[in-house]
Amino acid sequence: MLKLRNIIIIILSLFIVTGCFKSDEEKRQDKVNKILNHMEKEYGEKFYMSSPFGGRGQNDDLRILVKPLRYKGTPKEYDNFYEDYAFIKTDGKTGDGFGTVYLKEGAEEYFKPKLRELFGENILVAIEPEGYYEKWNFKEEMNRRKQVYDNYPEGKYSPLSGGIYIFGRVESESDREYYRKQIYEFIQYLKAENMFDYVDIYIAIIDERMLLPNAKQRFLQGESHKELNFNQSKALLNKQLSLANKEFELMTQVKKNEKLNSFNRSSDFKRISGVMLSTKIASPKFVGNFFRQDLVDEIFDGKKEYDKLEDVKFTGLDYRKW
Repeated sequence: MLKLRNIIIIILSLFIVTGCFKSDEEKRQDKVNKILNHMEKEYGEKFYMSSPFGGRGQNDDLRILVKPLRYKGTPKEYDNFYEDYAFIKTDGKTGDGFGTVYLKEGAEEYFKPKLRELFGENILVAIEPEGYYEKWNFKEEMNRRKQVYDNYPEGKYSPLSGGIYIFGRVESESDREYYRKQIYEFIQYLKAENMFDYVDIYIAIIDERMLLPNAKQRFLQGESHKELNFNQSKALLNKQLSLANKEFELMTQVKKNEKLNSFNRSSDFKRISGVMLSTKIASPKFVGNFFRQDLVDEIFDGKKEYDKLEDVKFTGLDYRKW
């Protein structure tokens, strides 16, 4: 009996010693696995750690960045727009902020049909509902927010923000007015969908020939543009793009979609190339709650209800800097 007891003690001691002598890397991997298990249980799909550096929250033991496994092998694998944090606390509790990514995906799918109806197939949507959320479904979350806005109108709320990128042509004043009208119609759609209370969205019209292979390098970064002033460089760009008309006509929609899907929303649109028109759509509640009046006038040209076409104003930009 004594011998059996001694054997049991030895076995238990081995388990304890083994646990105590786990390497730091093994302990860290255990925490990562707990976080990933939490993500799978919470969202019903497998995740992977996209970065070990997820910042630091209060009482965090470990915080990492994660993405769904379905992103592997797609452009989203390398796009930080589609990742967010997950953590394990010092008390062993797990959590995350990944619902924001589902809201981004939901916003894209929600707005695409209307945007394609207004602007055609060649569009990119990078819209996100900023701030606190309770639901992962985009429409349900926006309905929830609308109720909060109505019940507590004195509050300051995070906006529906981001960008919409439309690939088309602006070669005449009629083209310019066409896009003004279409953008105006999109704003009326936002109002009808009860999504206009807090909006801060950038809309850019980009020359569709920028979808051609290596367009930025071919048309905007060549030796031929060096030492030219803005007007000279713009004239050269127009000539180069005109020579690419036939090539673009032969480009299939499949190839256009491949190029559209290759854009990195977290980096490419910080300096987007070939913008012909752009405008900032900001709701009166948003600008009124977050900006001084002088900045409202300077940045947004005053508060606008967007109840007339003239409220949609375009910004003149140097196309070489986008």
